[in-house]
Amino acid sequence: MASRRGHEMNSNLPIYPFRELILKTIDRNQVTIIVAETGSGKSTQVPQMLLSGTDNNIVVTQPRRIAAKSIAKRVAEETNSVLGEMVGFRTSFEKQDSENTRCLFCTDGLQLVREITKARLSTSNKAILIIDEVHEWNLNIEMLVAWCKKKISTSNIKIVLMSATITHERLRAYFNFAAVVNIPGKSYPVIGSPTHERGLIQKPSGELLTEIKDQVFFKRNTLVFLPGKQEIANVHKELLLMDLPATILDLHSELEVEEQDKVFLSYDTPKVVLSTNIAQTSVTIPDISTVIDSGMERRIELIDDIETLILGVISKNDVIQRAGRAGRT
Repeated sequence: MASRRGHEMNSNLPIYPFRELILKTIDRNQVTIIVAETGSGKSTQVPQMLLSGTDNNIVVTQPRRIAAKSIAKRVAEETNSVLGEMVGFRTSFEKQDSENTRCLFCTDGLQLVREITKARLSTSNKAILIIDEVHEWNLNIEMLVAWCKKKISTSNIKIVLMSATITHERLRAYFNFAAVVNIPGKSYPVIGSPTHERGLIQKPSGELLTEIKDQVFFKRNTLVFLPGKQEIANVHKELLLMDLPATILDLHSELEVEEQDKVFLSYDTPKVVLSTNIAQTSVTIPDISTVIDSGMERRIELIDDIETLILGVISKNDVIQRAGRAGRT
């Protein structure tokens, strides 16, 4: 692959020294699996590597709308381009791209629709599909992976599957022993401080509120993971009653885009972001130095063949993903 670097990438990120290895591996293989630790920079830097090192048109899928939009903005900034030109995004609610867009970020569900409706990637050797956060294994990702398995037998399209926590052996075998690149490290060390408290049901616990108060006292920007919208509302109310010198922000999928975007801004006071697992993968909120994890989530499960929203404990991989929101900047 010939180098066409029109900008300087973020050389401080752990993934940067692996640029040539990543480009060479993708160039020589139709399917590449990139396993990179949280905070390594894979979501923003791999698309840039392909933009500057190849002539390919690139589509990058994300499980969540906020991730597709925020990463597209970040990549556009780092490539010194106007969002919607060389780098763009599309979700089911909004889009900002053009005929000049070479790198399009979109949700995995939208890309699946694009494939079904034939608004798809070219079948030439100038097309790369990156499925990011593949460990989430929602229905759209599973169907896209199955489509990729079928597609590679009839076209020259290249597939890149990326994750921080996936056990890649079975996925590698599924694609007839695809190439694997392992990327270590975060930009900065993250120190864990476990507690015995597990989760929040309805009423915010004193321990959680005290921990948030302590982080505000030390002027640390803090991301708090809570199970759902109701728990966020409860904690927000209690924090307002405490009259903390902090900016309290909510983050969940039902908020308007303008409200979600507020978490990416800087403030004169420490900010406390109360979030569902929407911020668990791919989203980098600037200046977060502390993550407080309730260890709980609300998820859809089939009970007696009926989809039910339940409160449950997150997996160990989810714990790693959430902790990885710190140590990035």
